Amino acid sequence: MAMHKKNVLNVDTKMEIIKAKEKDNLSAKQIIEKFKIGKSQFYEIFQKNEITMVEWKWLNQEMGTANEEINEIVWEWFLEAKSRNMPISGPILQDQAKDIAEKLGKTDFRASNGWLKSFRKRHGVSFKAVYG
Repeated sequence: MAMHKKNVLNVDTKMEIIKAKEKDNLSAKQIIEKFKIGKSQFYEIFQKNEITMVEWKWLNQEMGTANEEINEIVWEWFLEAKSRNMPISGPILQDQAKDIAEKLGKTDFRASNGWLKSFRKRHGVSFKAVYG
């Protein structure tokens, strides 16, 4: 009996398979060929599709932070400063965040390098030198 390597599927791929069956009305054979999976793997996905959907929703939910209000105000300030061509750096952004937190009475907020990294990643902010 020949051994076959099992194709391990992530949650997104499983959701694509469920969608292909339920919304696109593809047959089991079409899905098996398209996704290069075995019959038993196909049927297992549909036996556990509720678990897969819960996992997918959990993995794709928007994760909030404890400092959402600060982040929102800093982001608005950043956009305004950028529209006025003000020079903005990481330390300037951190100082602004500290000032906002203080005004909001958030004494436990620290505009750490970790906070800055998360803020930049969340909003796609990069600091590039502009040469004239």
